[in-house]
Amino acid sequence: MLDGLRALAIGLVLWQHSALPGLGRSGTVGVTLFFVLSGFLITRLLAEERATTGRISLRAFYWRRGLRLFPALALLLAAMAVLGVNVIPTLLYAADFAMAAGQDLGPLDHTWSLAVEEQFYLVWPVLLIILLRLPRRHALTLVAALALASAVARILLWPEGLRASWAPDTRADALLVGALLGLIQLPRIRPVLLALASVALAIPTLVDDHGFMMQFGLPLATLGSAVLVAAAAGSERSPWRPILTLGIISYGVYLWSGPFLSWGRDIGPEAAVLTIPATIIVAALSYHFVERPFLRLKQHSPLRRAVDVANQPPLVEVGRG
Repeated sequence: MLDGLRALAIGLVLWQHSALPGLGRSGTVGVTLFFVLSGFLITRLLAEERATTGRISLRAFYWRRGLRLFPALALLLAAMAVLGVNVIPTLLYAADFAMAAGQDLGPLDHTWSLAVEEQFYLVWPVLLIILLRLPRRHALTLVAALALASAVARILLWPEGLRASWAPDTRADALLVGALLGLIQLPRIRPVLLALASVALAIPTLVDDHGFMMQFGLPLATLGSAVLVAAAAGSERSPWRPILTLGIISYGVYLWSGPFLSWGRDIGPEAAVLTIPATIIVAALSYHFVERPFLRLKQHSPLRRAVDVANQPPLVEVGRG
């Protein structure tokens, strides 16, 4: 069911970035859902690796993440460089800092969330190794405190500057809430709680106001996403095949949605009938001919571990929110 949530998240991103009417802030909610998913899955897999092997191999983790994320990104950046687009901030995984400084990255401005996630990948496994040596209660308290501090920093900084919208310290709360889920035994999610989570996601999706989103919408979206992730992680149901496929290729859909949908917005919402299918087709080709071949390299790598993270699609690298 996690692929079903990926499909939901990328659908929300595509809607907002195509300038379709009715769901003005859907992309921001979609990105938040991806952040929670990413924090949860990466933390759960690393914790399982430690439980299985007795340690977390940072070298193996970064190798697997590189195989999973960089080849498809390199293809996109090569195409954008040919077209004269500035690819340096995205290549260096610094698009979030560039956006926070007011730089316009054009068709690559959506890659700020890749940078936030990559910086999370850089820091979080090291911190997790330390946290897992602490008493469980202390570790959970520290993660919760970090998530709260990130949310408070964003609220206090708004509306003084762009940092509240794009910087990693002010957008890390959803990743950390997902990480917190990855460290606990997930509760059984009752239907009434799912309904409340849906409302929590719907409110920031429908209220088209950036200030509301920064102060109230993102906390609502984060909490709602956490409930959905917990429910999906505990479910053995498989989503409808087209939904499953969209979730699997969601990384490529995110990558190529930037240029396709930014060009489509110059035409108008009606361009979505062409730009969204084009994005999905190119993403599918990228998955089958670029991403999967590189993932096979892990089979021959001396860094392969008992707990295989590389098979998991990335969860966050989606959208500008």
